[in-house]
Amino acid sequence: MKLHKKPLRIILAEESSFSQEGIQALAELGKLDTTNLTQEELVERIHNYDVLVLRLGLCADKPLFMAGNRLKVIVTPTTGLDHIDLEVAEQKGVTVLSLKGERAFLDQVYSTAEHAFGLLLALLRKIPSSFDAVKQYQWRRDLFRGRELDGKVLGLIGCGRLGTMMVRYATAFGMDVLVYDPYQKQLPEMITLCSSLYDLLSRSDVVSLHIPLNEETSGMLSRQEFEWMKSGSYLINTSRGAVIDEQALLDNLISGKLNGAALDVLCDEHLIGKNQENPLIEYAKEHDNLIITPHIGGAAYESVHKADMFIIDKLKKWLLENGF
Repeated sequence: MKLHKKPLRIILAEESSFSQEGIQALAELGKLDTTNLTQEELVERIHNYDVLVLRLGLCADKPLFMAGNRLKVIVTPTTGLDHIDLEVAEQKGVTVLSLKGERAFLDQVYSTAEHAFGLLLALLRKIPSSFDAVKQYQWRRDLFRGRELDGKVLGLIGCGRLGTMMVRYATAFGMDVLVYDPYQKQLPEMITLCSSLYDLLSRSDVVSLHIPLNEETSGMLSRQEFEWMKSGSYLINTSRGAVIDEQALLDNLISGKLNGAALDVLCDEHLIGKNQENPLIEYAKEHDNLIITPHIGGAAYESVHKADMFIIDKLKKWLLENGF
């Protein structure tokens, strides 16, 4: 039986990124169209729908809101909301349902922290490049000598739920952990709290970012901060691309100030594959000290399923509260 009292049309515009269980649950709420659209195609079709469900491959930008006169609610099973123009959403009276602030639920979702630590291991032990060599029938151990984690200092910028998980993983590998987070009142044991970003960057062998993107954190690691980092250190970013000055990162990789970096996010990732070169990707083609993955930190089967079902339950409650 449908939950709504009025005809409700829902579009799931990134079908391939959702779990089958999530799609089935959405279909119980109204007339569901599932598809994989480009941004332009979505803007052309959005006027037909009350509910838009999307992940990170598409944007709810001003043109979409201007075209979506029927749109009432946007549903996104993500914590970051930089792919949605929240100011225009408020102006248009469109509700945005997300995972932001759902700490009790998010504490049970581990995939992004696991991916961040996997990137750390892959980077320091040169795992991707050594496998690439083996695929070319090269068996040269001397070319892929890496670094042990034991005794290294991991600096965490941000120590909420993901940073707390990283503390657990890092201490299991014998790493010492520094934390810079002026907003968290309860921090895990076995860490050293830094009073400033300079203090953390200047002492860390590996720096890992676990912060939301907002006005304060945009460009947080600029040229000045890269100068503060230890020579020969490493950087991991599974947060958002825009928290880093990417040109400054590239310059520090080229100069050798940084030994390496591993990124799951880029500033303009929505433009990748659209006939536009990205300097970091071009660098990574020729150098093994930069690893880039396509924003897959949260894309484990288990985490996608849990996030889909949680956000759809949140949508059900919103529909009931608003008379649908």
